[in-house]
Amino acid sequence: MNLILAKMFLRTSFACFLLFCSNPGYTQTPDAVRGVLDLRTYTFNTNGPVRLSGEWNFYWQALYTYSPAGIGTEQQWIRLPGVWNEYIWKGHKLAEDGYATFHLKVLLPKEKQSYSIEIPYMYTAYSMYIDSFLVAKNGQVSGQPNTHVSEFLPKLASFQSSRGKADIVIQVSNFEDRKGGIWEVPQISISEKIISSHSKKLAFEFFIIGALVLIGLYQLGLYFIRK
Repeated sequence: MNLILAKMFLRTSFACFLLFCSNPGYTQTPDAVRGVLDLRTYTFNTNGPVRLSGEWNFYWQALYTYSPAGIGTEQQWIRLPGVWNEYIWKGHKLAEDGYATFHLKVLLPKEKQSYSIEIPYMYTAYSMYIDSFLVAKNGQVSGQPNTHVSEFLPKLASFQSSRGKADIVIQVSNFEDRKGGIWEVPQISISEKIISSHSKKLAFEFFIIGALVLIGLYQLGLYFIRK
């Protein structure tokens, strides 16, 4: 039994190593400043994906599907990744429960290009809009606890850009978790690169799950045989 488990462990470790080596190393990437992330001169093919980290526009207790900037709405900047717990809004600390809209303007090269955004597990409910179009969601965002529904699935959202910018709006509601907000940020790249990376991550997760299931079945079989 020990020999079989050792072999399975070595094979799993080897697969992890191959997947790790196949992913390009990350270089220093730009951060958003006051709600704007400038990627006009960034080279995705060379430098890899960019995490959408930095200062996002933050609108507490409001759910927008479009960029609310410039229409007289009250907003502040919040740094992501991060939680809104104890964030100061109008002189008061926020609790974990609530809902909000996050907005980021991403400046892109003007050439027509297909981009994708990889959204990690967010452990709450969210809806993502790009240029006012719904591109991804988890659960049901709501301002009321009885209609809010959480969901925990990674997602991949794609869009075309030909005008040199993209307005990303994320609605988030939380009435269950001890941390509210976006504490794992999405990342953006050209579609062909990030779709390939996303597929490798999913394959790795399924491989690990399958290996654990096989080990569990093996141990269960030994239990019944010896019994």
